[in-house]
Amino acid sequence: MHAPPVPKLERVDNVLLQLRTDASCLRGHLILTSHHLTFHPAPTVSTAAPPPPPTPPPAHPIPHALIARATRLPSLRPLSPNGSPGSRIYPIAFHTKDFDACALGFATEAAQADVFESVRHCAVLVDASQLFAFYYQPRPPPSPPQPPAKAPLAAQGWSIYDAKREFARQGLGSRTKAWRLTDINAQYDFCPSYPALMAVPSRISDATLGYASKYRSKARIPALSYLHWANHGSITRSSQPMVGLKNARSIQDEKLIEAIFTSHHFADPDSMAAKAAAEATANAGASGGVSTLAVYGATSTNLIVDARPTTNAMANVARGAGTENMEYYKGCKKTYLGIDNIHVMRDSLNRLTDALRESEPPATFGLPVEAATSGEGGSEAAAAAATSAASPLPIDPHALRRSSWLKHISALLEGTMTIARNVHINSSHVLVHCSDGWDRTSQLAALAELCLDPYYRTFDGFAVLVEKDWLSFGHRFAERGGYKSNDKFFVTSSRPASALDDDERPASDGGSDTEGDRAAGGNGAGAGATTTAGAGAGQGGGGGGGGGGFDGQAAANAFWGFTKQLTANFSAATSSSSAQQSGPHRGSHIKETSPVFHQFLDCIWQIMRQCPKRFEFGQDFLVEVLRASQECQYGTFLMDCERERLAPRDDEGRALPPLPSRTVSAWDHLLSESSRQRFRNPQYEPELDERDPKRTGTGTDMGVLFVDPRDVRYFERLFKRDGQEMNAALEREADERRRARERLERAVRGESVTTPPVLAEGDANGNGGGAGTATVAVVGPGVV
Repeated sequence: MHAPPVPKLERVDNVLLQLRTDASCLRGHLILTSHHLTFHPAPTVSTAAPPPPPTPPPAHPIPHALIARATRLPSLRPLSPNGSPGSRIYPIAFHTKDFDACALGFATEAAQADVFESVRHCAVLVDASQLFAFYYQPRPPPSPPQPPAKAPLAAQGWSIYDAKREFARQGLGSRTKAWRLTDINAQYDFCPSYPALMAVPSRISDATLGYASKYRSKARIPALSYLHWANHGSITRSSQPMVGLKNARSIQDEKLIEAIFTSHHFADPDSMAAKAAAEATANAGASGGVSTLAVYGATSTNLIVDARPTTNAMANVARGAGTENMEYYKGCKKTYLGIDNIHVMRDSLNRLTDALRESEPPATFGLPVEAATSGEGGSEAAAAAATSAASPLPIDPHALRRSSWLKHISALLEGTMTIARNVHINSSHVLVHCSDGWDRTSQLAALAELCLDPYYRTFDGFAVLVEKDWLSFGHRFAERGGYKSNDKFFVTSSRPASALDDDERPASDGGSDTEGDRAAGGNGAGAGATTTAGAGAGQGGGGGGGGGGFDGQAAANAFWGFTKQLTANFSAATSSSSAQQSGPHRGSHIKETSPVFHQFLDCIWQIMRQCPKRFEFGQDFLVEVLRASQECQYGTFLMDCERERLAPRDDEGRALPPLPSRTVSAWDHLLSESSRQRFRNPQYEPELDERDPKRTGTGTDMGVLFVDPRDVRYFERLFKRDGQEMNAALEREADERRRARERLERAVRGESVTTPPVLAEGDANGNGGGAGTATVAVVGPGVV
C-alpha cells in the first residue's frame, strides 16, 4: 500500500473560474486535497435589506483522476475601462475525460506554479491503492429510506452479478444440457484474466480445456457469454489462436469449437422460437431497424468472427499468433470485421476532442485582456494584441469528419448486426475474438447481447451485462482508462491550451499485447469485412480463401511491419530497463489508453436513438456510467481483471483484502432508487419486448433489435455539446438523402417529380446554386 500524495498547499484565495459554457467568470477560493481540486465561489454581497441566510453557491470539484490535460498558460493583463492595464492573471486550463473544461486564474505566478505542481504531484500515481476509491466514504442519507416492496439487485452492490444466477437465467441446466459450468479457473491459475467460473460445452472435459488453453493467446479459451432464448444459439468469446509461421494447429481447440457449434440442433420452423425470429425479421423496421428477409434456420451457418482487419491478423502470425486456418474447422465460416485497434481509436478520439477544443473560448475570464509580453510569459505571446472576452466558436464539421469517429462507431454496429442476425435469424453460433479478446471482443459480444435480449436493456440487466462481458472477462479498465495519469498530461504552454502534439500521442507502442496490430497499422473499417469459409461449409468471399491459406502479399507486408516494430523496440527496451532501476514507475502508459468502453456506450446510444422505446434507462444514464468508470471514486472499474479485484496481491505476492471489502460499488450509486428515478426513460414500453405472439399479435420484433449501422450521429450529450453544433451537417445530409429517395420513389411510380434547388456545399457563400424548380418528365417506369 502506498499513501496518497499530499499537495504543496491546501487553500488558495482570490481565484477566478471560467467554465467552458460561460465566457464570464466566478471569484472564490480553491481547496486542494490528495484526490480533488475544488473551487468554492464567493457568496454574492447585496446592499439591500438583510435577506434570509442564502444557500451557499455550488462548489466545482475536479477529481484528479478525471483530468485529461492541464495546461499552464501565459499570464494575461486585464484592461481597465480607460484602456490602462491592470494586475496580471496567471491561468491554468483543465480538460477532463468527460469532455468538460474550465480555467482557473491566479493572482500570482507563484500560486499558479504551486497549484499546477500540486495537482500533477497528486494525479500522477505510483500504485492504484492511492486512488480515491480506497478512501471514499459515502455520506449517509439524511433519513433512513423506506425499504421497497421488492429490493432491487442494486441493493447488494458488489453482488449485482452472479455467474450461476445469470447463466441459469439464460437456460443452462433447464432449457439445455449442452453446457456446463466449470471451476477450472477457481484459483485464477488456469487463465489469470478470465473469470473464476466459466460455461463450456458439456462434452468437453477440463483436461481437454487444459490442452486447448495452450493454443489460445494468454489461455483465453472459447467460453460461453450468451445463450439465446429463441433457439439456443450462442455467443462465445476467446483470444486469437497461436498459429504462427509454422501454421500450428490444436486438435483440442478444434474439438472445443466443434462442440460449441454443435451444442444444439436447429429448431423446428413451426416452433414459437422460429415464429419469434420470423416476426423479428419481418417487423424490424417497425422499431426503426433494418428489415432483412430471411427464412428462420434455412441459412444456418456457424461463424468465427475475427474483429480485426485482415492485415492486422496477418501481422500477428509473425509473432506466433494469427487467426484460424479454416481448413481445420469444419462446418463454419470466418469473417473479418475490419475494426481498428486501440491506437487508431485513441487517435480518432484525440482528433475529435481537438476539434471540440478549437471551438472553446480562450481563457480571458470575461475580461478584455492583454496577453503576456515576451519578458513575462513566453516568446510566442509577445506579438499578441489586446483582445476582448471571446465567445465560443462554431465547431468545424470537417474537423469532426476527419476524426473518423463515426466511421469506427458504424463499423462496430455493423459487426454487432452480423452477430445478432447470425444468432437470431440463422439459428447459429458465433465465436468472437480479436487479438487478446478483451477490447473489441467485449464491445461486440455485449452489444449483440443487448440487441438480442431485452433484459440487458433494463437497469439491472445492463449492470449484469457490464459485469459479465467487461469486468469478469478481463477488459483492462485501469490500463485503457489511464487511471494513474501521466506527466505528459501536464504541460506548460506559451499559447492557449491545445491538443497533445503528435509526438506525445503516437499510434504505436512496444511492450503490449497487440504488437502485431500496431505493426500492421490501422486499416480502418472502410476496407470492409471479408468472410472465409471452412472446409465443409462452402466457399466464402475474400479474406483467407476457402482453404484457409493466407494472402501472400498481406502476410509479407505484415511481417515487414512487425520486423520494423521489433527493431524499434531494441532501444525502447534499454531505456525501459534503466527507468526501472531508478525506482517505481509513476503514472499510466499513455499508449495503452483507449476509449474502448466509451465506444461501447456510444454504440448503445446509437441503438437507443433508433429504438427510443426499448430501453428502461435514458441517455444521461450512459453519461453517468462513463463518468463513474473514469473518476475512480468506486472500486467497480478499478484494476484489469476479476482476479485483481477479488484476489489481489502486493508486489511481493502477499494476499490483500478483496476490493469489495475496501471500496464502494459503482452500482450502489448508479442503480440507487434516486438514480433510477433520475435516469428512467419516459418513453420506455416494455410490452414491445413480449415474445409470445399469442399475447401481442403480429407487428412486434419479440424484443430483438436490428438497427441501421449507417445511421449514426455524434453523442452530443456525452461530449457536452449542443446537438445542433455537432450534428447539423449530418442532419442536412440525411434530409437530402431522404428527399432524393422520395423523388426516386415517385419517379418509379410514374409521377411528375419537382426538384427543389439544392445548394452545394460551397454555395453557403452565395456562389452557384440557382433559382426556380426543375420538372422531370417520366418516360417509363424507372426511366427518367
